[in-house]
Amino acid sequence: MDQDQILFFSDLHFHSENEDSYQRFKAQLENKIKNNEIQVLVFLGDIFDLWIGPSQFYQRKFSSFLKLLELAQTHKIRTLYFEGNHDLHLKKFLKKYAVEVYTEPTLVKIKETEYFLEHGDQIDKKDKSYLRLRGFLRSALMRFLIEKAPGSWVHCVAKKLVPKLKNKTKSNDEIKKRYQKLLLENTKEQKANHPKAKYFISGHMHYSFEKEINDYKVINLGFGNIDGFAISSKGSFL
Repeated sequence: MDQDQILFFSDLHFHSENEDSYQRFKAQLENKIKNNEIQVLVFLGDIFDLWIGPSQFYQRKFSSFLKLLELAQTHKIRTLYFEGNHDLHLKKFLKKYAVEVYTEPTLVKIKETEYFLEHGDQIDKKDKSYLRLRGFLRSALMRFLIEKAPGSWVHCVAKKLVPKLKNKTKSNDEIKKRYQKLLLENTKEQKANHPKAKYFISGHMHYSFEKEINDYKVINLGFGNIDGFAISSKGSFL
């Protein structure tokens, strides 16, 4: 087993920690952490189907996941969390677990390799209605209200917004092809801005995709992969 890997997760969309799939995810990840098999842990958003803000409601609801983050911190694992379209306003809270929280696409350097990482919900620049909603939900005003409001109330209101946040690519082949085109176009643009990047990794589109282009690789993590996607910290696939 590689002792020096970067492990990526995205779009697991757990509704509860009682789900069998979550329990398998937890057991596998906990084992890898305890056996020192991970150097860097990367969550690219939508790990849970809804997680809005730092309230005690969510801390209780996802308490065992927070214990996993604490375990990773104890084992000195660098942990990154990119907020998705179902999880937001986590930065202030997850800071206590030494988690690096990102709200925008970001170039990250791990050892000598550069990775361009994002959730992927901003790739479709023509979806103006979603982008406006995204901006509003992440505004300073909304952050203030979410931090002050009871978590159960925030959760109830947020559930009504979920249909507007849902990714529609899972069952429509035409949309999948369109999204793949958007993904490759976005990557081409980002590669021009970040010529040294070797990996462009995202989630959101809910189907796995890998394509090697010249000296870099485009990866989408798909939906529900509780095993994660592993890359050696030296920049090679496992």
